[in-house]
Amino acid sequence: MTNNYKYDIGTHIKKNKPVRMNDLELADVLKNLWKPDNTYTFEAKTFGNQSRMFNISWLERWSWLAFSNIEKGAFCKYCVFFYKCEYAGKGMHSPPTSLVTQPFCNWKHAISIFNNHQNNEYHKFSQLKAVEFSKIIDQKQNDIIVQMHKRNENYKKINLQHTSSGQPNPNTPNTRSEERRVGK
Repeated sequence: MTNNYKYDIGTHIKKNKPVRMNDLELADVLKNLWKPDNTYTFEAKTFGNQSRMFNISWLERWSWLAFSNIEKGAFCKYCVFFYKCEYAGKGMHSPPTSLVTQPFCNWKHAISIFNNHQNNEYHKFSQLKAVEFSKIIDQKQNDIIVQMHKRNENYKKINLQHTSSGQPNPNTPNTRSEERRVGK
């Protein structure tokens, strides 16, 4: 794959051996993911005696949906980039394939498959990770290390204030009474 395909989601699925990206590269790809325009010609697929194709309006209806020109199919952009578990599905016994590691092309059942996909727990978790990732990259939220450091600094300030005033800190558990309750 050359750099021309950098923004096509099909470049980033496991079978195409995607290049590992740092956070800034991932953010760039997510923000600039290739999207077909209204002049793009989708390939028709035959189901029984009916010919069907991808509907560009689906990209608006499901914000997580992306179409790959390379793979000629649909993917979930959140699951492609943020799904990390080995298994999903009922009972977590099978790896997800369609929309995650393989293109979805069964246009006859697209609406029901897309609706089912967005209700999967692994999709919801991947979407949450994508949202949190974007907040951190856009500097609307600190990463977890910085958040924990700030929290600890605040606890130190509170403890110093209470120590210098001679009053017990109501936010610190009373370890002696806790020890008595559990019989230590």
